[in-house]
Amino acid sequence: MSTASRTDRRAPTRAYALAALLALVLAAALGALAGLFRGDDFWLVAGVFAASTLGPSAALSWFLLVARHVVVEDAHPEENVERQWLDRAASSALMDLVVAAGVALVALSVTGLETSGSTVLVAVVVLGLADLTVRYLTISRRQS
Repeated sequence: MSTASRTDRRAPTRAYALAALLALVLAAALGALAGLFRGDDFWLVAGVFAASTLGPSAALSWFLLVARHVVVEDAHPEENVERQWLDRAASSALMDLVVAAGVALVALSVTGLETSGSTVLVAVVVLGLADLTVRYLTISRRQS
């Protein structure tokens, strides 16, 4: 059993540097890709998309290169109560999302409304994350 706590573990400096470099490269690549596909003012589109994706790129880079050095894995995750709450909340949120998507599909089909794919995907992601958060907080409050 490790005596190290989550706060006193550090990754090598090289891992942080590589993570920062990977984040910058990922964000720049996504910005360039968006600029190529959009066709209008390449540098403006590339800059906005690169700036917008820098945060998620940094998180992904940290997860890939730094997390394995600083995060202590739970030896028995199946016994972790927070993990059980998250599993229950995620499965319930998935069912809610499927039902909501079905209801939305029927509503769009009946009314004949047209909407863009990006609008629908944003709605699905926001609804799923909000549902998961509310369900997790509800389960944790009831069982604490």
